[in-house]
Amino acid sequence: MEEHIVPINDLNLSEKERQIRKDYVDFTGRDVVLLKELNGLIHQHADAIISKFYSHLLRFDKTRAFLSDEETVKKVRRTQKEYLLMLTGGEYDDEYFAHRLNVGKTHDRIDLHPNWYIGAYCLYHRLIFPLIIETYKEQPEKMTDYILVMDKIMNLDMQLAMDAYIHSYHAALEEKVRITEMQNKKIETANKAKSEFLANMSHELRTPLNAIIGFAEVLRDKLCGDLNDEQTEFVLDIHSSGQHLLQMINDILDLSKVESGKLELKYEEFELGKAIDAVLITLKGLASKKSLAIETIVHDSAARLFADPTKFKQILYNLLSNSIKFTPEKGKITLHTASVKRENDCIEVKVTDTGIGIAPQNYPKIFVEFSQVDSSFARKYEGTGLGLALTKKLVEMHGGKIGFESTVGVGSVFFFTLPVNKIAGTERERARLSESQPGREVILVVEDDPKTSELLCVFLKKSGYQTITAFDGEDALHKARKFKPFAITLDIMLPKKDGWEVLKELKEDPEVKDIPVLVISLVDNRDIGFGLGATDYLSKPVSRADLLSKLASYGLSPRVNNVHTKVLIIDDDSKSVELLSTLLGSEGYEVLKAFGGKEGIDKAFLHKPDLILSDLMMPEVSGFDVVDKLKTSPETNTIPIIVVTSKDLTQADKEKLNHCVSLVVKKGKYSNERFLNDIAALRRHV
Repeated sequence: MEEHIVPINDLNLSEKERQIRKDYVDFTGRDVVLLKELNGLIHQHADAIISKFYSHLLRFDKTRAFLSDEETVKKVRRTQKEYLLMLTGGEYDDEYFAHRLNVGKTHDRIDLHPNWYIGAYCLYHRLIFPLIIETYKEQPEKMTDYILVMDKIMNLDMQLAMDAYIHSYHAALEEKVRITEMQNKKIETANKAKSEFLANMSHELRTPLNAIIGFAEVLRDKLCGDLNDEQTEFVLDIHSSGQHLLQMINDILDLSKVESGKLELKYEEFELGKAIDAVLITLKGLASKKSLAIETIVHDSAARLFADPTKFKQILYNLLSNSIKFTPEKGKITLHTASVKRENDCIEVKVTDTGIGIAPQNYPKIFVEFSQVDSSFARKYEGTGLGLALTKKLVEMHGGKIGFESTVGVGSVFFFTLPVNKIAGTERERARLSESQPGREVILVVEDDPKTSELLCVFLKKSGYQTITAFDGEDALHKARKFKPFAITLDIMLPKKDGWEVLKELKEDPEVKDIPVLVISLVDNRDIGFGLGATDYLSKPVSRADLLSKLASYGLSPRVNNVHTKVLIIDDDSKSVELLSTLLGSEGYEVLKAFGGKEGIDKAFLHKPDLILSDLMMPEVSGFDVVDKLKTSPETNTIPIIVVTSKDLTQADKEKLNHCVSLVVKKGKYSNERFLNDIAALRRHV
């Protein structure tokens, strides 16, 4: 409901408020008598006073513009005369106050600000006081009384004019606030609609792209038979164009997330050299098409960076692909890294090319969204102008800086620095898990929630470990000292003694201080991790290599003991089902198909598959419903689920999935895959 703003015309003063204003100027009954005595004098000289008043006003442009026609002048002069006579009329009641307030409203309506009408009252002082002095110069006491009383009444009138102005100002301010609040609500609604639109468009655009890129990969990899050279070339063009379109869609969505503050960085430690190699492999085809040489000079391939590895690769990809785009055939691109000592340790990355260069007048456009340096370049060099804008935002989100140098016809150098954050706290504990601990294959699982404890034990036992459990802090310390386990997984929120107390006592005890402790707790919830409830998460379009790699990471080979691994695919998009079916079938998996959530649930209960691939965005019964149903049923809750979707998960989606699988696990430190990989790294050193 809109707030009601009191119009300026509704300004009234109560009897109490009127009296307060009289008290301010010490206006009494005797003053009324004195003013009445002056009535004849003012009446006699009113026309002369007003003439002098307007002679002064007409010296100013604003009042000359207002008093431009004869009718207006007559009307204003008449009004002023009425005012002069009212000054000494003796009636200073409610009607007088209302009249004076109305004059203030008039000043406001014709845009005369307080400095104008304060000046007008001062002018009346200078015109009336000399008249009183000249008339009563032989009667000094009367002259003093009359000057003081005129000063009082005009100061009272000035108060009333200010009252009207302030009321009008506050009313206008409140109206502006109301309008601003309405506009903010509209902006919030528009932003929400924009987010929903982008989420829906993400799904709608990526779904057909999934089919285009996926089936292009099927043909490229000759899963349906050999292709001739021309067909191979066309298929590669389809695949390349699909990937290019996907990149543009992802850039637009990422940029929107950055601007709305919804893009989250998922920090982890990784090797600089491996990240660079992964990007170069991706860009190898683009560079070879133009016969470009890419040279890398990495100061230390084993150097470790603590950042979001996916976004770091995206930064490199954007800079390198930009150089490839604007470098003529047989040119050269160099990627150079260095360690830089500044306020903090930093890694500097430079991408140098022998491209067309950038003219100085185009420098301001380089990091601007949807901007390209020249319309002719926009036609010759495809792109949306989003890559560098997004790159700059990603670098700055990491606390880094980015810049460039360029010479037309010679080439460009784009460079950025990122801080090298030190691993701290639980990350140091995780790093210690890679140390060799001979003779220990028992893992102590410390967790107060029985379901979570059971789940962790299932994971570990399937990976070849023995487990013992503790459900409170005191029991954890007792069993750690008694069994000397190979490693300990430790929750923080525990009864009797919390995880921090347990960790402190473990590290102070010489007998158990060297046991690696892996903290797994809701206290640090940076990744979706266990809290997602699904075994893992893939984004459409999913490549064959990614899918098979993910399956392998869970030990799901196509055949186990001569029995085919059964995979259930649930998706309302028939093309997506067909694509995944083709990829998996060609590798020897037994594929079950379901074209909706309800059918998927029914087939999961009927066939008990070894793995389920499920979309989230499905009509009637969504992927969220599928996860909820399967994870809460004893018959199916051990079947791993991989979510394969084109939907960008919102925080609400994550919370919804958390609720769906809350009886299974609620942890948020590592994903299942990362957890098992860390434990496996220990075992390899035994």
